[in-house]
Amino acid sequence: MSCRLPPLPRLALAALAAAAAPALAQDSIKRCVDPAGRSVFTDRRCSELGAVPTAPEEFLAPTPSTPDAPADGPAGGAGQTPPPGGCPRTPSQLAGRLNRALATRDGNRLSSLYDWVGVSGRAAARVLDRLERIAARPVLGIVPVLSAAEPEREPVPELAG
Repeated sequence: MSCRLPPLPRLALAALAAAAAPALAQDSIKRCVDPAGRSVFTDRRCSELGAVPTAPEEFLAPTPSTPDAPADGPAGGAGQTPPPGGCPRTPSQLAGRLNRALATRDGNRLSSLYDWVGVSGRAAARVLDRLERIAARPVLGIVPVLSAAEPEREPVPELAG
């Protein structure tokens, strides 16, 4: 038995799918910030809630010049780039690197932020599989949330030895 459709129903199906595409795009989840500064996630326009939109690209866009250069804004900060291959030293640096790994859906980059000390080979394979699945999912963004009592500190320069 064949599952082929005659040309006319195929054309109608294609037209229906094309007509539904803008409606599906409009129903996507949007991230907004309300007047109190809280993040709000909605399927409506932010202005309907008295909020302003925050573009996911603001948090997720990898910088074209260097892969680990921090972006301006909440996910990064000028002058706080960790050394190549080094660990992020502030929550903002970590959020920036997480955002770039998730924006590019790069499980290897995400795994570079994992603390692998003491992980056996078998456990490492399971963790890496899990990180790959996490990286494959869409993410709006990761923003560090710091308490008012603990402001973010500048990293301590390494001592010359």
